[in-house]
Order: sequence, then structure tokens, then C-alpha cells
Amino acid sequence: MRNILTPAFFLFMSAGCLGLVSCQKTDVLKQPAFADAYASKNSSGSGGGGSTGGGKNGGDGTIPPTTTTTDTTTSQLPVADIVTVGKWKVSSFVQGKDNNTSQFSKYIFTFNTDGTMIADDNGDQTIGYWHYQEAIFYYGLPVYGSSPYGFTMTIGSSLPLTSLNENYFISKKTLTTIYIDSINPNENAHITLSKL
Repeated sequence: MRNILTPAFFLFMSAGCLGLVSCQKTDVLKQPAFADAYASKNSSGSGGGGSTGGGKNGGDGTIPPTTTTTDTTTSQLPVADIVTVGKWKVSSFVQGKDNNTSQFSKYIFTFNTDGTMIADDNGDQTIGYWHYQEAIFYYGLPVYGSSPYGFTMTIGSSLPLTSLNENYFISKKTLTTIYIDSINPNENAHITLSKL
């Protein structure tokens, strides 16, 4: 009987010690001075970063902030599924060092599924065309000249609308904001479309 109780007693004591160590770590982490030391001491892990972690192994000693899905997250929807919903405005138009955003303040844009677009200036409508197809990228930069252009607009016969008549690529898109940059580096135009 003594031999039977010894292993059971040993397991019971081991579990108690592990629980005590766990409680000590929890209490230590509640104290800021010890939390930093504990984090830096335990940051040399060998876990993989995974497909969304950038492939980086181990930690850096900090606890990552809680992430939530917000509008600033890049949307996986195709551009056509985003831009054809609702009405839009040019919330930013910067070309080189010139900020021409105010020239578009009176226009409301509609992008139709048939490839037409409307610029509405208090009931005075100008019809144009828009088109999107995947651009060719080389080392993360859009290829100019030989590339099928990403996002093109053709609208109007006078400024400011004709300044939209360029070949662009979509640098970022959310459900309510589309960031557009000129493919031609000489144009150096950057446009932000915001959903109304």
C-alpha cells in the first residue's frame, strides 16, 4: 500500500508546485517593473510568424495590440465592387507639390457598372468613362508604358475634370476610401476618393 500511495502523492505535490509557479508568474506580470523583464527574458521563442505574421520567428518582448476589423483595413473586394456602390467625392487631389483638392469640392461622382461615370455639379452632369484591370507590377512598382493600366478615367473637356484623365493604379482600397496614384512617375498625381 505504501508503494501505491507514493506515486499518487508525488503527482499531487508536483501539480501543486506547478500551480504555485504559475501563480507567481501571474503576480509578477501584474507588476510593471517585472512584466518588462519577464517579456524580454521570454522573447526569444522559436515560433513561426505564419502567413499573416510576416514569417518572423520569436517575439520582440511586447504584447501586440488587439486588432479589430476597421475601415482602414485593405478590402479584399475587387475595385469594381467597391466603387460602383454609392456616390463618391475627391477628398484629396495632389499633383507634385500642388494641392488641387478644392477644385473638386463641388463634384459628386457616380461610377456605374457599365463603365460610365458621372460628375455631378449641383445638377449639371458630365458623363465620362472609367475602367479597371490589374496592372503589372515589378518589384512592387507599377510598370509604366508596357503595363495594362490599373484604373483609368476619361471625363470632361475642361479643368478640373480633365486632370482626372490619366492612367492610375489603386495603391489601397477600403469600403469607403480608394487611394489612386498615377502610373507615370512624371505625373506624380495622388487622388483619394471617399464615399459619401
